[in-house]
Amino acid sequence: MTPVLRLQGITKAYGALVVSEDVSLDVRPGEIHALIGPNGAGKTTLIGQIAGRIVPDEGRVFLAGEDVTDLPAAARARRGLARTFQISALVADLTARENVALAIRARSAGRLMPFPLPGLDRRCRTEAGERLAEVGLGDRADVLVSALSHGERRALELAAALALEPKLLLLDEPLAGTGHDESRALVKLIGRLRGRIPMLLVEHDMDAVFRLADRVSVLVYGRIVATGTPDEVRADPLVRSAYLGEGEEDAC
Repeated sequence: MTPVLRLQGITKAYGALVVSEDVSLDVRPGEIHALIGPNGAGKTTLIGQIAGRIVPDEGRVFLAGEDVTDLPAAARARRGLARTFQISALVADLTARENVALAIRARSAGRLMPFPLPGLDRRCRTEAGERLAEVGLGDRADVLVSALSHGERRALELAAALALEPKLLLLDEPLAGTGHDESRALVKLIGRLRGRIPMLLVEHDMDAVFRLADRVSVLVYGRIVATGTPDEVRADPLVRSAYLGEGEEDAC
């Protein structure tokens, strides 16, 4: 079975500082694969290389079997890579429905449609409403983004990503900035998507990671030091000494 995402020997250095060293991992159809690591591990740099924002010095990136290493972020998005939750792309003075409609039209046209949005046709309104209902925002469809809570905005970002009908969801710290109740709701929401859309999850909340992930890869100083089921990773002595006892997030 062809992995949805496969990294092969990804290496990136800035001068003498090696931030990705011979990184290989894959995301299989239907699974949630979590990427964790301590402060300075290089997760942000690796995610940038997956998304197409950073060019690796060595190695290849494959999406659904296609070599996309030389493609920019926009081209990877058109091929089915949806990245969410790092920097919000929501438009604050549009409604939740209109934000999802932007994603629907981008999917149809292969690019972001210009502003202002013309009136939404029935098909677009209906699909946008369905996507919002999937993430628990059905009754908030016509509320401006600026009036939504932080947790609701996170859920809306996920609805917009789903509207793109992606081959892979790259979830970059989905729980960042959320309160306890909002975090629980988002964990349940992401869990409901398991088996439907493969995901690479980058998250510092270890309780959420071990609850959601089918497999976990641990990045330490730019290298993958362990990959396995949550139980296997949790029991790994190297992982325990390098990360699980520290609980810090990387800034690299």
